[in-house]
Amino acid sequence: MNWLGSRSNFDLVEDAPRPKETHQVFVNLQPPAPPAALSPNQAKAVREPNKIRTSKYTILSFLPKNLFEQFRSIANFYFLSLVILQAFPPFDDVSILLTAAPIFIIVTLTAFKDAIEDYRRHQADKSVNSSKTYLLSGWVNVNFEGLKSKPKKKRLFPSRRPTNSDAPQHEFLDFQDGQYQSWDNLSPNRPLWKLSNWEDVRVGDFVCLRNNDRIPADIVIIASSEPDCMCYVETKNLDGETNLKVRRGGKQFPNVRSAEDCAGLRLRIDSEMPNSNMFSYTGVLDVYNHNHAAAAESIPLGINNILLRGCVLRNTDWCIGISVYTGQNTKVLLNSGATPSKRSRIDRQMNPLVLVNFLLLGGICVICTTLSALYTGTFIYESPPFVPAPGSANFTTLYTAFFTFFHCMIIFQSIIPIALYISVDVSKTIQAYMISLDEDFYDPETNKYLQPRAWNLCDDLGQIEYIFSDKTGTLTCNVMDFRKCSINGVMYGESSFSEGSSDLRERAARRQEEEEQMRSALTALYPNPYLSRSLAFVDKEIVWHLSQNGDQARKIREFFSLLAVCHTVLVSLPNKDNPFELTYNAQSPDEAALVAVARDMGFTFLRRLDSFVEVDIIGQTRRYEILNVLEFSSDRKRMSVVMRRPEGQIVILVKGADSIIFERLKQNTALDNMDELTELTAKHLEIFANDGLRTLCLAYKVITEAEYDAWVSEYKQAQTSLENREQKVDAVANKLEQNLTLMGATAIEDKLQDGVPESIKTLAQAGVKLWVLTGDKMETAINIGFACNLLSRDMYLIIIKSTSYRNTYEQLVEALEKFWKEDGLAPPGASHAMIIDGPSLKFALGKTCKPLLLELGCRCKAVICCRVSPLQKAKVVSLVRRGLGALCLAIGDGANDVSMIQEADIGIGISGKEGLQAVMASDYAISQFRFLSKLLLVHGRWGSIRAAGMVLNYFYKNAVWLFVIFWYQFDCSFSSDLITDFSYGLFFNTLFTLLPTIIIGIFDQDVNQDVALQVPQLYFQGVAQNVFTPEGFWIQMAEAVWHSLVAYHTAKIALGETITSPQGRSDDKDATGTLLAISVIVTVNLYNGINTSFWCWITFMGILLSLIIWFAYLIVFVRSADSTSYGQLDVTMQEPAFYLTIPVILSFVFLPRFVCRYISQTYFPTDLEIVREVQKFFWTPSTVLRTELAVKDDHDVDGRTSAQENFNAGHDGQAGGSQPPHHERPSLLGAPMVSPPDKYVERQNFTDAESPVTGNPDGFVPPTDWLRRRSSDVLRRRAASESQPPTGVMDDAASEHVRGQQHSKFGTRATAFLRKVPESLGIRTRPGRNSASLLFMGTHEQLPNTGFCFSHEGGMTDVVTPTSPSFQ
Repeated sequence: MNWLGSRSNFDLVEDAPRPKETHQVFVNLQPPAPPAALSPNQAKAVREPNKIRTSKYTILSFLPKNLFEQFRSIANFYFLSLVILQAFPPFDDVSILLTAAPIFIIVTLTAFKDAIEDYRRHQADKSVNSSKTYLLSGWVNVNFEGLKSKPKKKRLFPSRRPTNSDAPQHEFLDFQDGQYQSWDNLSPNRPLWKLSNWEDVRVGDFVCLRNNDRIPADIVIIASSEPDCMCYVETKNLDGETNLKVRRGGKQFPNVRSAEDCAGLRLRIDSEMPNSNMFSYTGVLDVYNHNHAAAAESIPLGINNILLRGCVLRNTDWCIGISVYTGQNTKVLLNSGATPSKRSRIDRQMNPLVLVNFLLLGGICVICTTLSALYTGTFIYESPPFVPAPGSANFTTLYTAFFTFFHCMIIFQSIIPIALYISVDVSKTIQAYMISLDEDFYDPETNKYLQPRAWNLCDDLGQIEYIFSDKTGTLTCNVMDFRKCSINGVMYGESSFSEGSSDLRERAARRQEEEEQMRSALTALYPNPYLSRSLAFVDKEIVWHLSQNGDQARKIREFFSLLAVCHTVLVSLPNKDNPFELTYNAQSPDEAALVAVARDMGFTFLRRLDSFVEVDIIGQTRRYEILNVLEFSSDRKRMSVVMRRPEGQIVILVKGADSIIFERLKQNTALDNMDELTELTAKHLEIFANDGLRTLCLAYKVITEAEYDAWVSEYKQAQTSLENREQKVDAVANKLEQNLTLMGATAIEDKLQDGVPESIKTLAQAGVKLWVLTGDKMETAINIGFACNLLSRDMYLIIIKSTSYRNTYEQLVEALEKFWKEDGLAPPGASHAMIIDGPSLKFALGKTCKPLLLELGCRCKAVICCRVSPLQKAKVVSLVRRGLGALCLAIGDGANDVSMIQEADIGIGISGKEGLQAVMASDYAISQFRFLSKLLLVHGRWGSIRAAGMVLNYFYKNAVWLFVIFWYQFDCSFSSDLITDFSYGLFFNTLFTLLPTIIIGIFDQDVNQDVALQVPQLYFQGVAQNVFTPEGFWIQMAEAVWHSLVAYHTAKIALGETITSPQGRSDDKDATGTLLAISVIVTVNLYNGINTSFWCWITFMGILLSLIIWFAYLIVFVRSADSTSYGQLDVTMQEPAFYLTIPVILSFVFLPRFVCRYISQTYFPTDLEIVREVQKFFWTPSTVLRTELAVKDDHDVDGRTSAQENFNAGHDGQAGGSQPPHHERPSLLGAPMVSPPDKYVERQNFTDAESPVTGNPDGFVPPTDWLRRRSSDVLRRRAASESQPPTGVMDDAASEHVRGQQHSKFGTRATAFLRKVPESLGIRTRPGRNSASLLFMGTHEQLPNTGFCFSHEGGMTDVVTPTSPSFQ
């Protein structure tokens, strides 16, 4: 049983054993076995077409498949059954065309919508499949010999996308005269490169790629235009990284250039079977001579020897490769998986309500059937007059019951909202389109707006309870700047501009001054032509040390020489006219920042030539031979380069995580006996980490020739292994990376995005909890948490760091028992945050620890998960979503965030520096994290209110029509007769009342966007799921019953039981039905208007147009000689009573609602109603509304200072206030202040910047009596509710609050919004504690954290971190 639910496969093991089968590709070699003898998996891997299809339908399958999907809906099936039923007597009272019209309209509109969506998928598939690439023609692909190929379908319309690169495309291509040349209209008699579609690529085909070409399949590199068979590839569509990566082919094919060269190769590729691991590939390329049957050479293949589909070839003129995986077997498509089908919460809640309506329908039909049968049975000696065929021999009581039941199903069909689903879809689609037009979501840096990719989830945006966020690139800018370093025990980068004044302008001016001084010092040391225009690293002392000829100068030169050599960076010249302007393309922004700072210091990496790198070291060009590159991986956490110096020495240069480097230092630098250099470096690393900087350690070792020869032989053997190659290669590399000598450490800053702290604070006030899931180390993640307002300095930071399942369980239990009482309550004023690392999280997500992890996370205000994998991110999201039933939102920017984005109810992709993988998998794409506040608090909240209002109004209006017909059954002996014409009810939903309801679902808003952002606590209504509730549904149904009762009996009395005509004519049942239909339709449309909070001209036009459509239809219908209402226009509609009855009905219908609303808003106003009155009477576009969260506890009340006195003290400047005197502007509403007993008063400390309502720009101060409190018994009830223990998640009792209101001659006017926010909604600092405490579970240590702050803050102090041995 999958605990994670049907949308998750995350309980599968990550390290599944590799299959024994291999995927073999032959080139000009006869396969040892015919294709028919291959196993099913092998045959599928070879024959998989490269054509992709994401569409659901074809031209032939669209109609039957779409109709089947639509009529799986119980509502659609019900109406289809009624149409079929009314095609046969005795139920064929009306035309079958008229009966089928509503369901036909709904099904047609839905099918049209589905067809448009699938057409877009077809266009996207066609665009990809018709992309162009060059395939080798004039030769035979032996992998498909003996297989019948499907005849290629001729396109009705040629593809309009003939290109796959920026270069001109021609039909044929080949290498001649030292370069590739192309031709058109050629009849080749030799092998040539032919322009083909992506869908034509097969396993074993030769593919020729040119610069800026997208890779059509997974291709093994054979040759390229670059030295050493290198090529550069952009992988942002796979892993989200925009930096170029190096890929290499074998050096065995230096002369392969032309198509004929490729056609003459004899090769065999043994690969692992297709799998989804994008960061691993294992294979062997066997090269055969023309005269030998045995392989002459075997070349190991890894991930660096293959080009994956979706990548882009960059800075390479051409590249030749062989396709090994195609279509759905390519790694990018195996990782994409099926996009989960997401439905909003309101959509899911509608189904039970529709089921309730079906039960109500069935109950009414049973009642009418039973009473009709009983009444019919009383006619013993004669046939009932209402029997369809009186005197018929077939007449029986059972027949009457049968007829009545199914006829009731027909006449009461309006209770089933057939148009509801399509109306909800239309309204949500329009809402999503309007969100995409919001100018506030425009990002000028990326030139992008918000992109809604899922059009049916906008209402869920207003009910999000948990946000799961990536850090790098999401909260931070993913722009790395080298800030500090430690070299030989000396720390550089702490300049005076970061100390002293806290004024940002003054600090910026100081930094600019020191930057100019350092630039001058560097120029004086060496006129560096490669010096950047802006320096990230500033410290004059390092320049002075470098200018000396001592030991420290030598260490500095070695330090920056390592940074200039130990990397995989590529160099490009964006400006050909300026050879000194270098651009570094690296696999990570960190690596580019390290090489860039070395360049600024005079150690410039110039170029790569074959196996050499050229470096300009303070004016002297040196060439180093690169022997081996041991690349970085998440398991190794380090990167090494084995190089030969010009003097002949072999040196291994290593850079990696501090914990990895420290344990590989020489024996005298073991952690339990640290020498002075290692100890100083460790302290510097602690300072860097507490500055929120990303750190690396640098080390080296000199290797002898004999040692290297022995090692490289073992290394090559590990590379050729087909099984567990990565583990074997890592083990061999680890042997060389031992007994290192420490050089120092680097510190790089990843800046926060603009507005991130403010957004997180606003979301916290709204009741949304944020969990950060990052791959960074614990120290860095904690400091980013402080910088972005996720963590506060009064928190206890609970650290879960374990090495076993049992230890994890014990730490979780210890945390729950240590910080919370048995009833789940924390000590007064205490707040907590949980920080857990990846290895501990792996154990915590186990079956036993999972509930404990969830409970601990819910009790904490903030959660940070460090060093987590993409799989763990998705598991954490699923844990909360499935475990709590809460709506979860995941936001990220890279391919490693795709799994959690798809797992969450709402997925947000950041379309920023990284690739589009996260955006393609997301439901909404934004450019900045700060846009999330408005997306949720404004558009999301509006969306949930609109959807809830529209759905409830739909059920209301259907219920009104149902009960009107039901009341008539009491007057027609339950004979299932209709008092209104059948066509009125048939088009009641689809024509006469549709527009006002849809307008609510599109345009309604209770408060404007400025107020919604200034009072984020309003969002808690959605978090607490108080927008769309069963109580609201039953209230609407009760109103529907009342309205139907009033309308039916008033119309019955007016026309059915009295003679109102001046001519003495009496009205019949049809006349009463017409009056009743008019009254109900007018009532329903006006009721929708009353429920609308935001009136605009569209609202007026919607109601008016609906009434016009109804009366136009009515006039045409009553003038038709074929209708039963013919003549009413000249008779009934000429009577004054006919028109006077309508306002009487409306008065009685709406009077109770207005009375209840007046009482509620006057004496029991909700938060929303108070804010709406503030917006209406006091708010202007220049007004700023704020809520005061500092609440006075009972034990703080001294019995002397009332709320009135405290407020006045704030105005008098005696309690933190500096507002102008109250008499400067007269009170608009002057009423005496009535204060409750002091014991229940919440003391509010207002200042200039924090007054609940502050008007600008004229210095308006609210009147003193605006803080009027409720009666003391209300406050006592509030105090009693606050004493209830929390349940681990926020409950209704936690949202109780105190509201201000005041009286005037105009009635009640609320002028303030004072809300007691639950402790879990915000982060506040308690007096007496100014630093967080780190508490490592299992160590019984509590260490005060006095230095956690971001790098732009001053006052850094040393802090003990998990890196130190005291935590081991």
